[in-house]
Amino acid sequence: MDCARKALDRLQFLGAAKSFFNETIWKCWAPPKCKFFAWLVMQNQVWTADRLQKRGWRNQQYCPLCHTTLETAVHLLAHCRFSQRIWLDIQRWTGLNLNIHNWDRCASVEDWWYLLMHSRQNPTKAVKTLIILISWELWCTNLLTQWQPANGGGQQNKRRSGYVGPCRGI
Repeated sequence: MDCARKALDRLQFLGAAKSFFNETIWKCWAPPKCKFFAWLVMQNQVWTADRLQKRGWRNQQYCPLCHTTLETAVHLLAHCRFSQRIWLDIQRWTGLNLNIHNWDRCASVEDWWYLLMHSRQNPTKAVKTLIILISWELWCTNLLTQWQPANGGGQQNKRRSGYVGPCRGI
């Protein structure tokens, strides 16, 4: 009976598009909110300037971290010079080869993740977790940069109110 059920389950998904979300996102040690963010960003469903523009919504247009190009998910995580500096530091710190020089060829976050996850060194659960956590922190830095007043007054208000940002406390 159990064998027949397994065979029917396999048959049901025969020909379905294979996703690597399960192995790269859901089976790591990151907190659930970080996994959910990774799942959204892989599908280009985070609210970046390019998506806001398509809907005609007001936005900053340029990346708040480097101020050079339109903010997209792949730019924020892989192409932005601020993000690349962070990734270079991570690469030096861990000794991993993240193939940063190949990231310019990635047209989407999914391409970038595929490049990271299918490098010569088969990433461990710890490496996958690290990539998700760094991506989450880059996103949080982006949000804090966008919503912080230019005069710095927001910093004092945050300290007084006890607010530490959307991404802290993981």
